[in-house]
Amino acid sequence: MTPTFIPAGLAASPPTFVWWGRDEHTGSTRFPTPLLQRLDLKTSNGFITLCAGTVIWGAYRLQGYDGHVRTALQLAEAAFAYQVDWRYVDRDAVDLRIPPDVSPTSGALLELCLFLWRCLDHEKYWENYYSPILETFHAAHLARHMLPRDVRPAFGRWVEEIITRLDLFARKPDQAVARAEDFPTVEDWKRFAAGHRGRPLPPEFLGGPQPRQPLDRAVDRHLRQLDWSGNPFLRTPDEMRALGFVGEPYVHEQGDAP
Repeated sequence: MTPTFIPAGLAASPPTFVWWGRDEHTGSTRFPTPLLQRLDLKTSNGFITLCAGTVIWGAYRLQGYDGHVRTALQLAEAAFAYQVDWRYVDRDAVDLRIPPDVSPTSGALLELCLFLWRCLDHEKYWENYYSPILETFHAAHLARHMLPRDVRPAFGRWVEEIITRLDLFARKPDQAVARAEDFPTVEDWKRFAAGHRGRPLPPEFLGGPQPRQPLDRAVDRHLRQLDWSGNPFLRTPDEMRALGFVGEPYVHEQGDAP
C-alpha cells in the first residue's frame, strides 16, 4: 500500500528531471543552509528515519519507470529494523553501485539509496557521537530534484513536519563530543553512544497523526510483520545469531506485546 504521506498520482507523469551525475543535485554544504541548521542535533536513528522517508518519496515517484524501485523500498523497510539492532541488515546484499552510462532515473534512485546505505554503516555510526546528518541532507535535496515541480512544496512541508517530530522524539543529548577512550569502561561508552544513536522509530513516524509515547509497540509491530525471506537486505534469524544477536530475532523485546 502507498504510504499516507505520498501524494496520490505522484507517478502519473513520466519523470523529466536531468541527471548530471554523482553529487550534482544534492545540495551544497559550503555554508550552513536553513535545512542543514534545522537538521542539526538529531539522533542517528532520527536521521535514518528521515533518510528512509526520502528514499520512499523517490521510489514512489519512479514507480513504473525504473527497475530499482523495489530495491529502494526494501532498503527503506530494512532501515527501520536496523535501528533496533544493526545485525538485522546486510547492506551489501544488493550491489547499489551506479554503472557508467546509467539512465537519469536509475542514477538518481541509486544515488538516493546510497545515501541511506551510508547511514546504515554500523562500523561508522552505531557507536559514535556523530550522526549521519550530511547523508540525510543530501538525500532530501536529491529527492526534491526528482519530484515534479508542483509536488516539491508538499515535499518541503513534509520534511519540515518530520524535522519537527524529530525535535520531540529524537533530539540529540546535550553532551560534549566524546570517544570510547574518554570513558573508564566499555559499558560506560556504550551507554553514552546509545543516547546519541537514539530510540528506534517506526515507519508510522513518517506520516499520519502525531506520534505518541511510547513508540516501542509500533517498532515491535514492524519487526514482527517483516518478511526477511523476501527482502535481501534483511538477515535470517540464524545469520543474526551467528553475529552475536541475543534474544528472539524480529521481536522488539522492549516493546509492548501486540
